[in-house]
Amino acid sequence: MPYWYLSRISNINAFLLFLSLSVWIPLTSSSPSSTHTLQSNYHVFVSFRGPDVRVGFLSHLIEALSLNQIVSFVDYNIPKGHQISDALLRAIEVSSIYLIIFSENYASSSWCLLELVKTVECRRKYGHMLLPIFYKVDPSDVRHQRGSYGEAFIAHEREYNLNTVQTWRYALKESANLAGFVSSTFRDDAELVKEIVKSVLNLRHKVNSKEEYEIDTQFPHAEPLLDFPVTRCMSV
Repeated sequence: MPYWYLSRISNINAFLLFLSLSVWIPLTSSSPSSTHTLQSNYHVFVSFRGPDVRVGFLSHLIEALSLNQIVSFVDYNIPKGHQISDALLRAIEVSSIYLIIFSENYASSSWCLLELVKTVECRRKYGHMLLPIFYKVDPSDVRHQRGSYGEAFIAHEREYNLNTVQTWRYALKESANLAGFVSSTFRDDAELVKEIVKSVLNLRHKVNSKEEYEIDTQFPHAEPLLDFPVTRCMSV
């Protein structure tokens, strides 16, 4: 078996061991604990599937965030196949807002799914805010793992154990069940980016002012996706 394959499996297993220290608690019964606080160095952490969005949509989004003085973490500098680093985990922990770009091949990347699990964990633990962006995909396909998401999980089930795959499924359902932006409801990417930035600015204001907010706040132009109860990504 090639060394790079063994290394990849080892890295993923090590990260899953790290995540296993956390307990999955149903989102409907959770609330951010005042005893867990972190100093935020980034306003936004962006999770994405590189080949799907890096050149077009993502570049426009990051530019718009920067122009509005929104500090974002995007893992451009982590080489393909590299293990998820402590720096990346820390970036997720200290970011107050998560933008998850669900694109056609997002679920095919185990690294995207590992990032997603970590963001969902921090959302529960620290009360950070997660905003899903359904870019050229049907939210229902993400939520129920159909279409390209279903095909990705068929492949994952052949490579990973049941507990790992189920953890990924729960993270997808939980995050896709939140209010988010659906690209097909916008005239073009420019309008979509504009509305995302507007929502991020609103969320950042609430964080900075320590204003009370509901975790499942609905945003203008965001589609509510709460139809059932729920219990980078690098280019790999």
